[in-house]
Amino acid sequence: MRIGQFQEPFSLDEVISSNYETFMEQALPANTFSPSRSGGVMVYGTAVDERATWAAGVFRPLEDDNTASGSTGYAFTGRVTWSPWYEDEGEKAAHLGFACTYRDHEDDTVRFRQRPSLHMGEYVVNTDYIPSESDYRLGLEAALVLGPLAFQSEYIHTQVDREDAGSVSFGGAYAQASYFLTGEHRNLDTKKGSFGRTSPHNNYRRGGGIGAWQVAARYGWVDLKDGGVDGGTLNDITLGLNWYLNPNMRFMFNYVHAGVEDGNGGSYDGDVDGVGARFQVDF
Repeated sequence: MRIGQFQEPFSLDEVISSNYETFMEQALPANTFSPSRSGGVMVYGTAVDERATWAAGVFRPLEDDNTASGSTGYAFTGRVTWSPWYEDEGEKAAHLGFACTYRDHEDDTVRFRQRPSLHMGEYVVNTDYIPSESDYRLGLEAALVLGPLAFQSEYIHTQVDREDAGSVSFGGAYAQASYFLTGEHRNLDTKKGSFGRTSPHNNYRRGGGIGAWQVAARYGWVDLKDGGVDGGTLNDITLGLNWYLNPNMRFMFNYVHAGVEDGNGGSYDGDVDGVGARFQVDF
């Protein structure tokens, strides 16, 4: 049992630590619809020789929840995962998962908005505040590791129950692939249903190892238009290059090309290009 303020169990891309993410930012649907850290109580565990996980909790989202205009009352969130294939210490592995959350809107409003996959960009799609009683969200996730090659994908569906105008539905998905040029592999942690730290075969050092080099590509989209709510649609392609000097240090470089249609109620329409770089030390 866990009690306090912590990550709600929803979305593979959300529960992966930012220290271990392949890209600098989460994929569009995870960043748009996934609940973040909340106060609450959760029970969790493993099964099937620690290849399956389960978690369920009751939460009180904070006022800075990215999808809320204030406190959203109470939320009930759960997630189950299973790794049907795990060989050679994770060099070959598969992951499947399902998550759901029901959220009561105590202040009778909810909002979804998003920017291209660069955190310092502006919001280009936005539902604005929707008078609502509650919403529920469903997430499907899958990942595959084939040595240095890895795939990851998710779909998230959200339905908002409005007070007087019926329900509206939004959604999004992403798919990504990555490859270690130096032969390492992504580290699937079956006990957590998540990915963990990557350790280079040869740490970078002057006159010695070159560290680990990884290339990656991702396509993602979100649709915030339905039932008279015109938040717009956003899709983007992210290309990434990561250099792991050692298990605790890496350089990251991302290029993002995004397309926006009818964003922010029709006031934003067009393309966005951006680049981002990060030097990271974690301990």
